[in-house]
Amino acid sequence: MANPLRKTMVYLGLADEEFDYEDAAPAAPAPVAKEVRESHHAPQPTGARAPVIPLRRAPSQKNVSHSDMNEILTVHPRQYKDAQAIAEAFRDGIPVIINLSQM
Repeated sequence: MANPLRKTMVYLGLADEEFDYEDAAPAAPAPVAKEVRESHHAPQPTGARAPVIPLRRAPSQKNVSHSDMNEILTVHPRQYKDAQAIAEAFRDGIPVIINLSQM
C-alpha cells in the first residue's frame, strides 16, 4: 500500500508518479520522416485593391477646467466618528486624503 501523503502529493501535482515497469525488449528505432520543405514565398496579390477611407481623429479636449477641483480635504482621523466627515466630503465630490499615520 502506498504512502497516503505521497498519494496526496501526486494528486495535487506536487510530486510525480513513480511507475515500476520493465523493458521486455529494446524498442525499435522510430522511422525517420523525410523533411518536407515548404516555400516561404508570399502569395502574389491578384485583382484590384479595395478603396480605403481615411479615419478622422477625434479632437483633443484642451479646455480643462481646474476650477471644479479647488478644494481637497485632508483628514487625520482619531475617532470612529471622523468617518462621517470623510463620507460626506467624498459624497459631495471633494477629493479626500486620509492620513492614517497617527492611528
